[in-house]
This record gives sequence, structure tokens and C-alpha cells, in this order.
Amino acid sequence: MHMRKFLFTAVVVALAGGGTASADCAGQDILAQLETSEPGILAELETRSAAVPNHEGRFWKIEKPGVGTSWLVGTYHDTEIAKRGISGDMLEALGAAERIVVEVTDEEQAKIAIRMATDLTFAFDMAAKPLDERIDPSLLPQFEEILATRGLNVAAVRFMRPWLLMSLLGVPACQQQAMAAGAEVMDAVLIGHAKGDGLPVLGLETHEEALSAFDRISADDMIALIEDALRTYSVVEEEDLRRSAVNLYLAGKTYAIWEMGVMLSERSGGDVALRKRATGILWEDVMIARNKRWAPKLLAEVAKGGTFVAVGALHLPTDEGVIQILRDAGYTVTRLD
Repeated sequence: MHMRKFLFTAVVVALAGGGTASADCAGQDILAQLETSEPGILAELETRSAAVPNHEGRFWKIEKPGVGTSWLVGTYHDTEIAKRGISGDMLEALGAAERIVVEVTDEEQAKIAIRMATDLTFAFDMAAKPLDERIDPSLLPQFEEILATRGLNVAAVRFMRPWLLMSLLGVPACQQQAMAAGAEVMDAVLIGHAKGDGLPVLGLETHEEALSAFDRISADDMIALIEDALRTYSVVEEEDLRRSAVNLYLAGKTYAIWEMGVMLSERSGGDVALRKRATGILWEDVMIARNKRWAPKLLAEVAKGGTFVAVGALHLPTDEGVIQILRDAGYTVTRLD
């Protein structure tokens, strides 16, 4: 699936079963493969990424005269990063901090699972036309296949709200299986360390605010996006894309993760115009609008000094990203990784 979707771990853990994926979960770096068939693709990715301010970097120091030092980490929601991407320097900074600020606290994330367990209308619309009757009949075999890798079947999702299904299908099967088995993503590990040290854990938004970012994509467009993804779906491909994104993150090429998805989408055919429109909405609503909404609380906490901020890495780049918000408020933000 070439366009990344965003949702929180609680949704995946609540919905995903054991799955039946048999592909090698290690994946292969698709950019390295494409460099052979399309020489220069890495240079193109670098050029497109470099046009965006603060396009690289995972770990930053935040300073201002008269204010105690704070830190900023761009996280990546993948279980492998939780094992490989948390450096000793990050943990040392967290140990020196007085509080941690995250996108959504684990208590807020737990509310998603509670709502799905207690409020049928949150995840399902029983009055809507069933999804298997809205999806192109020729794509139903692929639909069955992708659901099976997630421990689901068509009967289980017939009335699922399209935004939830799109988000669920956007998380690779192997990743879902790891999460369902108890593996944690980077954010959860950092929160665990903070709680172990007795630090307050503060959230920048509620789960309702986070999920509202999906509201601008219509159900019909989401169905079309699901169909578009089904036309090229394979377990192998999604694991290759995951491997590529993880490698970019570990190399500190944070914005390139987004730009890679855009580039591959442009090369994949299908409804490119629809994906471009939806991608634009997701970037504006899932990234930029949330950055702006976070800004007052983020700046208030950083002004106290000793604040460890951990938010998704794609919230850091661009002239409307978290790094620029801090700099516009008079802080010096220095890359440490």
C-alpha cells in the first residue's frame, strides 16, 4: 500500500488477530532495488526531501536563555524501531527530564479500545451498504487475502467504517502481528521508561482530536483508496515498504519517508489523482493542523524547562513543523543524532 495511513496502536491491537501472513517479515529495501532499475531514484528522493526545511534528524536539543534545556525526539511507530532506534543519548536525556510530552497518552489510546468494545457505532455503521457490496467485485479475492493476513474476514468488516478499515489495512500484517503479541512501538517504550522514573506523562491531544484528522476524506473516497490499494496488494510489497521506511528513519532521513510514499505512488499507476488529493488532505490534517493545535500546550511545557517531547518524526519537518514552531518562539533547536 503506497499511501501511509495513520492511526494509533490501540486500534490495531483491538482489531488484529493472529493473522496468517507467511512472507518474510524482514522485507527488502525497495529503494535499493529500484536504484538498479531506475538509476538516480535515491538522488531524486534526496533532492525532493532537501527542498523541505528540517528534513533530516530524529533527536534535538531545545534551548533558550533563562529556560532549562528540553529535548525533542521524532519517533517512528514501528516495533523494530523500539528495539533499534532508541539511543543511549535519548534515554540519558529522558533520565534528566522532569516530564515527557507525547501526542496521545496511553490512557487516551486505551479509550479507543474501550470505545470499540462498548460502542458499536464507533467502529461500525450498520445502516450503511456493506463494504463487500461497495468494493469492485473483481477485487474481492484480494480483499479476502489482505484481511486474512490480519486475522479477519469479510464478514467481520462488512459494516466497518471506511476510515477505520483504511487505517487498519495501512499497517503491515507482520507489524500488526507483532503488536497483537505485545511488542511495543517506540513511543510506548519511552512512556514506559518515563513512568518507571516517576515522570508525569502529558498528552498534546485527546484521542477524539487525533481521530478527527480523518474527517475530511469522504467514505466514497476511502472506498476508492482501498480499491486502489487492493489492485497492487501483496504481503511482500508492504513488508518491503516497511523495511524501506525503517531504514530511512534509522538514517535520520525523516521527511524522506513521506516523500518516498509520494514517489512510489506516482510510479504505481491506478488512481494517482485520488491518492494525491487524499495524501494532501492527510498531510494538512494529520500533520500540519495538529502541529498548530499542539503549539500552545507544547510551548507552555517547553517553557518550564526539563521537558522531553516525543512526537511522530513527520511532525518535525517543513516550515510548519514542530522544529520551526519552537524556533519561531525564540528557541535554539540543535540536532543531536
